[in-house]
Amino acid sequence: MKLLIIGHSAIDSIYDENGVKVKPGGIFYSASAFNAISDEQDDFYLITGIDENIDMFLPLYNYFDFSLNGVNNEVAKINLNLVPTEERREHYNSLPNVLELNEDVFSTEFDGIYVNMITGFDLALNELRRIRKKYDGLIYFDVHTLSRGLDSKYERNFRPIPDSDQWLKCADIVQVNENELLTLKDTDNEEEIIEYVFEMGVKALVITLGNQGAQLFFNSEGEIDSYYEKPFAANSINSIGCGDVFGSVFFYNYLKNKSLKLALIEANKAAGRITEFENWQDPDSLKGLLKKDD
Repeated sequence: MKLLIIGHSAIDSIYDENGVKVKPGGIFYSASAFNAISDEQDDFYLITGIDENIDMFLPLYNYFDFSLNGVNNEVAKINLNLVPTEERREHYNSLPNVLELNEDVFSTEFDGIYVNMITGFDLALNELRRIRKKYDGLIYFDVHTLSRGLDSKYERNFRPIPDSDQWLKCADIVQVNENELLTLKDTDNEEEIIEYVFEMGVKALVITLGNQGAQLFFNSEGEIDSYYEKPFAANSINSIGCGDVFGSVFFYNYLKNKSLKLALIEANKAAGRITEFENWQDPDSLKGLLKKDD
């Protein structure tokens, strides 16, 4: 399988009741999951920031092909404040450039393209349009921080996404959490938002629900159908990176098995499993965790 993965890498300063921890983040989490569930014949291309901080993301990034990266890609530096029972609060110390793409991206054949809007500025809309115009395969689009605006203090707050219709028209499978869903259209009517998403041509919408599981909506012979997956039973102590792992596992499984429901089950299970570990990013450890039999 040949995949293209796009999204900013980040250095996260994570603040909670125990103090602060500095860790690699952003697309690092998605890449960790893709690597963990991959087979030997898979070929993964990664477009992300690879500046002087690259050592923080090794050895994981050694498993990926960086030949399609542009020359000025940077790493984001983000403060994450974790508050129990609330959406995490984000503040940016530095905002990286929009990711540049090597022109070979538009002439390379992929089985799938995975876009995770880690910072919301990962990929310019016109570049995603170019990809969509030239690529007729599946594009997975995690809305992530595209759902948040940027204020004068470099803090990120939810708001309706400008030109959301244009972003959605470029995607086949869209992932959001409950708060991100409400930014796709300027209304708090979830049913209306879901209908709007499918009107834009999206084939499947995945809503992650945290410790409540996940909900899948999909186009079934012109009608919107849905499937709910209950939460994976886990002794959860960590939530960072869960949505990113979920998306990677979902997309990989769907490309491999062509079953949306099976992809949802596997993604929900993988995201649940990593919540039991504070430090799960080691490539070999994660491969054993996500590939083990129940």
